[in-house]
Amino acid sequence: MKTLLPGHRPELEKAIDQAVGKVFEELPVYEIDTNPKTCPEAILQVLAYSFNVDISGLEEDSARRLVEGALMMNRRKGTAYAVEKAIKAFLPESELIEHGDDPFRFSIRLEFVLGDKFDEDIYSHLLKTLEKTKNERSHLKNIECIMPTEKADITKSVGVIFTI
Repeated sequence: MKTLLPGHRPELEKAIDQAVGKVFEELPVYEIDTNPKTCPEAILQVLAYSFNVDISGLEEDSARRLVEGALMMNRRKGTAYAVEKAIKAFLPESELIEHGDDPFRFSIRLEFVLGDKFDEDIYSHLLKTLEKTKNERSHLKNIECIMPTEKADITKSVGVIFTI
């Protein structure tokens, strides 16, 4: 059996490597789906952990969008692109608004479509994700929420000013 351990490692480590290696040789690793769009929910949790993303309490489609964009958000952390990607993970029709006259301040426009769910948990999750992705000197100035003409599924008011 092949090993990645250097030759100078203790015999105990070599024995453990041999035992674990036999188990992994029989495991069909090529069958594990790691695509956030299609993978099983258990794998999605592992992917979220590996990308340092918290998806607890999110609906499955929001969690999948967040994990899908996590690699780019981590690579471009601190940029407007990363913040916009984070916002769109929660509500795909939303956008980031940068204020040229007010440096290091930004607003977000959350645009709801019929059937979107938005409650205190999602709101606090959005704010935590924004804090992790934005740079230190930038601050969220305003949240504008645009509702559809028909009633959306917004379960609680979370202190956000809604404009229609």
